Amino acid sequence: MLILLFLLFFPIPQAHAVSPDIVINEIAWSGTSASSSDEWIELKNNTSAEIDLTGWFIVSQDETPKIQLSGTITSQGFFLLERTDDETVSNITADLIYTGALEDSGEVLELKNPDGTVIDKIDCPSQWFAGDKDEKASMSRKNSQALSTSDNWFTATSSPNNAKDAKNQLILGSPKAQNETYNPFQAGNTDGDEDGEEENPEETTSNTENSGKILINEIMPNPQTNQKEWIELFNLENFDLALTGWTLTDGRPQNLANLSGSILKNSFLLVELTQNKLNNDGDLAVLKNSQNEIIDQMAYGKWDDGNRDDNAPLPDKGFSLARIGESQDTNIDKNDFMIAKNPTPGAKNNLEPIDATTAVASTNSNPPADQPIKKETNNSAIENTVQGISKSQPENSQNSDLPRTGGIFFVLFILILCAGLVVL
Repeated sequence: MLILLFLLFFPIPQAHAVSPDIVINEIAWSGTSASSSDEWIELKNNTSAEIDLTGWFIVSQDETPKIQLSGTITSQGFFLLERTDDETVSNITADLIYTGALEDSGEVLELKNPDGTVIDKIDCPSQWFAGDKDEKASMSRKNSQALSTSDNWFTATSSPNNAKDAKNQLILGSPKAQNETYNPFQAGNTDGDEDGEEENPEETTSNTENSGKILINEIMPNPQTNQKEWIELFNLENFDLALTGWTLTDGRPQNLANLSGSILKNSFLLVELTQNKLNNDGDLAVLKNSQNEIIDQMAYGKWDDGNRDDNAPLPDKGFSLARIGESQDTNIDKNDFMIAKNPTPGAKNNLEPIDATTAVASTNSNPPADQPIKKETNNSAIENTVQGISKSQPENSQNSDLPRTGGIFFVLFILILCAGLVVL
């Protein structure tokens, strides 16, 4: 009886699904064109904090390979593991060298933290979800914040970051970089048709319009060291929108990205900038259509667009500016955007507020407006469309009412227990 009373007042908490902090993001299980033994694995950090990988493991079901990790992975960053030596990806330095081959027929791989808890799992015991043995194409994750189900993987078809193998040939994949744009009708990807055949081009484009409302939904103007700036768009329309001829520019104005392809209806599209041009102390991001008409724009920080008072706040390094609602657009940026400490590129915004001290720090940690930081890389933009994504559970979220409520229940339990003893 007392046990039942205890369970009545202290129910067992229910578990909630959360997106993994770190995931296995890309696997070159078939090697490269230089050698089938030149396998590589990429991890992705989904959090806004640097994570120490000491004591972590990647282990297969048969324990070959069993990789003991070390080093750190930067916030929202990537961690590259190359098999045997650092020539597997010849123009990108590996974060870790490992030994042990992956089976071409498939593996069950688990990523475990130092406590032995499985953080991410690739369950391919008899066949890999994606990848191509003949083309030496990697198996790439569509959405790093979603679970590792078969429909969250695709076969890489391009070399977005110009990674090269030991023979200086382009790798089909994106080691230590954002995965390429997933296209279900691209050769090697058959999600768009049950028969695995490409749809009739006329049918594919018949529902795609050339004009409509797209909003700048999230922006990373001051990424962590060695990371790239990015801008996330959201399509408000109930139809796909063609983006050929659309552009993103900053306030000077200078070109940030030339868009192409399309953005799916009611979906996100991530544009990763390959030249970091946005000013850390404030700037203007402008989206224009193919007729050079402004579709959306937002100003942040100290940028003077004629009215600094309505600018969005200035985020600290590694924090993003996230629109408070995908459809909220009051044209007053300080009301439409907030600083997000957990950026969600290509996914629904995480609007967990930051504390006041962090917000104050963010306004004092950037260089003056006349000293913008410019970090040069390549000349094209990488776009990554992600659809049907659910908001992840905020990191370290707690119910602030639990301590007080639990104390009341505890007092009630003691009173009931005493009453029971008196009756006995």
